[in-house]
Order: sequence, then structure tokens, then C-alpha cells
Amino acid sequence: MPVNEGVFSKFPTMATDRLVLGPHEAADAPEAFRFYSSEQSLRFVPRDFFCDPQEGVEKVLGFAEAFEEHSAIWWTFRVRVTGEFVGYGGLFDISTEDHNAEVGYGIHPEYWGKGFASEAVRSIVDFGFEKLRLHRIFGLIDPDNGASMRVLEKLGFQKEGVLRDNAFARERYWDHCLYARVGE
Repeated sequence: MPVNEGVFSKFPTMATDRLVLGPHEAADAPEAFRFYSSEQSLRFVPRDFFCDPQEGVEKVLGFAEAFEEHSAIWWTFRVRVTGEFVGYGGLFDISTEDHNAEVGYGIHPEYWGKGFASEAVRSIVDFGFEKLRLHRIFGLIDPDNGASMRVLEKLGFQKEGVLRDNAFARERYWDHCLYARVGE
């Protein structure tokens, strides 16, 4: 069955018990900058730190552009009751040819260990298989990020191996554990 590109006609908003997953807006640029400029936030992420708030603006614009190009869907994660920005995540490098995509997510450190990642990523993965009709979703995780491994394992992902020196950022090479799940 082909990937359902019809999901790109309007940004899909979703809700969980505690979160609303919605589109990135221009007002989210400071949150993007805060995340990507934080050493703690990027502890397990092979990216260079943002130094200029304009980089947050560019990141948010990039999320919107990727949606328009049908190559990614990036959601913001906000607490339903308060609207607090918890993090973001989505499906990217969506391949309509191979029916797969990578899942990625980032949670502000003050919300780590509260189950928000599991809650949000469950919705994203369900969306990927049920609405987008992907066959395979995979994630790349730093070998020291046990919490993120547990998030994917709880969702039925299996470790397929380690990609040595898979990324280069901040003056070093980074390994990644490859986790994947194939749809039914």
C-alpha cells in the first residue's frame, strides 16, 4: 500500500492524555533556540549549538518547509492544561518510495523522566503506521541515552545494530544505535 501523502493537505494536530501535538509557529522560535543552544538538551544529539536566536527562527521555518515538501512532519509538544512547551518531535526523511521514515524527538531537560517522550512518540509512531501508512520507522540513538532507548523499546522497536562514527558534530564523531519497528 502506498504512503498516504494526503496527510500533508492540512497539518495534523493530535492530543494525548497530557499533551497537544501541534504545528510549529513563528512564536516557537525562542523555544527552538533554547533547545539547540543548551548543552544539556543536546547532550545526546550530534548537532552544533545555536549561537544566534535567528537560528531558532530558521529551524522553525525549516520544519514548516519540510512539511510543505512532504519530507517531514515535526510537532510541538505542549502540556494540554497549561500550554507549556515540553519539546518537539516527528517523522523525517519520509520515503514514499521505500515506505519508511526516521523518528526523532527532543524534550527540554526540565521535563525529562516524566513520561512525556513516551506519550508523544507513541502518537507519532501510531500516526506514521496508521495515517501515513509507513512500513518501517527507525530511530538513531546515542549509545549512552538509555532513556531514549527505553522509549522506543516500549513502543516495540528493536535494536538492529550500532552505526559507528555515524555523525560528526562538536569536534567529534558520534555512534548511533539503530532501532526500528516494522508495521503489521
